[in-house]
Amino acid sequence: MQHLASILLVLAAIVSSIAISLPIWASHDDKKQTDKKSGDTTQTHQSIGLFGACTSTATDPKKGDETNIVMCGQYKKDGLLKTPKDMVVSQVLAIVGAVLALGGAVLCMTGRRMGSKIASVLALGCMIALLVVFPVVSLDDENKHIKSLGGPKLNLSVSYWMQLAAAILVLGGLVSCIMGGKKGGKKRRK
Repeated sequence: MQHLASILLVLAAIVSSIAISLPIWASHDDKKQTDKKSGDTTQTHQSIGLFGACTSTATDPKKGDETNIVMCGQYKKDGLLKTPKDMVVSQVLAIVGAVLALGGAVLCMTGRRMGSKIASVLALGCMIALLVVFPVVSLDDENKHIKSLGGPKLNLSVSYWMQLAAAILVLGGLVSCIMGGKKGGKKRRK
């Protein structure tokens, strides 16, 4: 059980780190549009992450090669990509949650079960808070900004669901650590 808890916590830290780094926490695909004159078909994909946003446009001309243009940028206080409200809170919660999950795994591997349990509970708390703060505050603020520009509403996407999976892995690691601690304690007494 000790190894299972460590494995689950390490996997949670890895999945969470991947989710943090990918800019696809929320996204939207526009409908394919065909230009009547040229016959070219275009489709736009917009996505935001914790640290920046990306837009890609794929053009498929009737005659010629397919073109894919991708533009990404980081959030700034002033500029085209303004930081959504309370995004700093989401950023901090995401990073701290992943670090605490990894710390919980290390503590569990070294036999420090109480420390592992505390780190895992804190990691789970950070991840759950992130899963609430991002859609309720940051995504809502970004959607209001996009709506004012006449753009489409963004929906939760891959990175958000990866972060949910990481939270579930932390919960599994915490349960395994607690259950393993009870069994290990009985063995030591004999």
